[in-house]
Amino acid sequence: MDKANQALTFLASGQIPQNSNSYTALNNKKSEMTAFRNQSIIGLLVLVIVGLLVF
Repeated sequence: MDKANQALTFLASGQIPQNSNSYTALNNKKSEMTAFRNQSIIGLLVLVIVGLLVF
């Protein structure tokens, strides 16, 4: 029960301990989302440039 209470306390305060698995998982997901965003922006820019060259 102590760990559950501690987890709820961290969650309520918006803090996650840096040595927890959740922190690592969140950082990994954040990196994935950043990479996806960057790839999407590059893809969109390529489409715009190709569209301008063709038309």
